[in-house]
This record gives sequence, C-alpha cells and structure tokens, in this order.
Amino acid sequence: MNLRLKEFLASSGARYQVVSHPDAITAQEQAAVSHTPGQSWAKVVIVNPWRHV
Repeated sequence: MNLRLKEFLASSGARYQVVSHPDAITAQEQAAVSHTPGQSWAKVVIVNPWRHV
C-alpha cells in the first residue's frame, strides 16, 4: 500500500482492511479470487485530477 495513502487513512481515522489477492481486472473477478460474495466487494479507484498522464 502506498505510504501517502496509508498516512492519509490514519490521519482521517478511517477503518480499512488490506486484502491481498491475485491480479484481476473487474470487481467481480477480484471478489471471486478472494472468495468474497460480489455484492460485498467494492473496487476503489483513486483519481488525482492535478496530475497529467
């Protein structure tokens, strides 16, 4: 996990759990490889609008 993200979550008091899993593209594939029901899985996307790719 990125250190800046870890520090941000800690300073925000956010509760989270890091789950390691094999590579997968879709949220449904990620749920399947982690043996989690699809309806219980959320795929997180973090966007930085100030950085040009």
